[in-house]
Amino acid sequence: MASSAGNRAARVERALEEAAVLMRHGNCEEAARRYRAVLRFAPQDADLHYNLGAALAGAGKFAEAAKAFDAFVEAHPRSPLASDARFGGALAQAALGDKARAVSGFETFVKQDPQHPLARDAERALAALR
Repeated sequence: MASSAGNRAARVERALEEAAVLMRHGNCEEAARRYRAVLRFAPQDADLHYNLGAALAGAGKFAEAAKAFDAFVEAHPRSPLASDARFGGALAQAALGDKARAVSGFETFVKQDPQHPLARDAERALAALR
């Protein structure tokens, strides 16, 4: 049984490495498929959920990305990636043309993490959306 668990862990690690390479090479849709496959084995892994949102956004699947980022923030509000997920969710909403949700997302992002390296980008996005 330990061998089976070890094989599964090796397969999961390989899939994560492949997904990261796919993301770096711009094949975000395939990376999202890999992240979804790995999530079946590690559904509580916060980083996987965040990476799935990023891959979906990179693939232009903004509705799915927004849902993934929102679900991430709801499930992991204290994660170091929560601010990034809020920003990603707001960007996805803006890409979908949902101005109200994008504005709300960027406002929340800036309010909760005004020193974040992306705070100025969020403020510029807010100015453009208003």
